[in-house]
Amino acid sequence: MSPDEPDEVSLPVGETPFRLSNDRYAELSRHLETLLTDKHIFTEQHITADVLMRHLGINSNYLTEVIQRSGYTSFYDMMCCEDAESDVLVGRQRRETK
Repeated sequence: MSPDEPDEVSLPVGETPFRLSNDRYAELSRHLETLLTDKHIFTEQHITADVLMRHLGINSNYLTEVIQRSGYTSFYDMMCCEDAESDVLVGRQRRETK
């Protein structure tokens, strides 16, 4: 990069540096959250990125973007975090019922 080139590229108003629009990302993010929190998809024995892509109806590029924009580093990171959070919640519920 030469000294004359800017560090950041400005985008037209309303555009993001992502492939998914903000609206589409929000829709997929809500669907993903439902799969994780309500349906506990992470507990399926053979959960893979392909299975999740089929549930969401998207390709691997979009899945990666949704995962990363949601704050996870990878599919594996997301599944492990959700599983750990679920274990904490189950443990909390067990303690509360005693």
